[in-house]
Amino acid sequence: MVTYKVLLDTRRVKSDGTYAVQIIITYNRTTSTVNTGVFIKEKFWNKEQLNVSPSHPNAQLLNRNDCLLTF
Repeated sequence: MVTYKVLLDTRRVKSDGTYAVQIIITYNRTTSTVNTGVFIKEKFWNKEQLNVSPSHPNAQLLNRNDCLLTF
């Protein structure tokens, strides 16, 4: 069974104060991390729902499942 989780990688900050949105994929107890190419500030990340908060200007586009999962 394959599971995935979308996370904000707060370990590495860019010079403009943004963080990378990554997807953690687990299959047969093996995990892989995929960078989505999306960078947002931490204040726009919803930690409870693990998505972009509605206060972000492009929240609807970024929260679509097919937007982040095209890699």
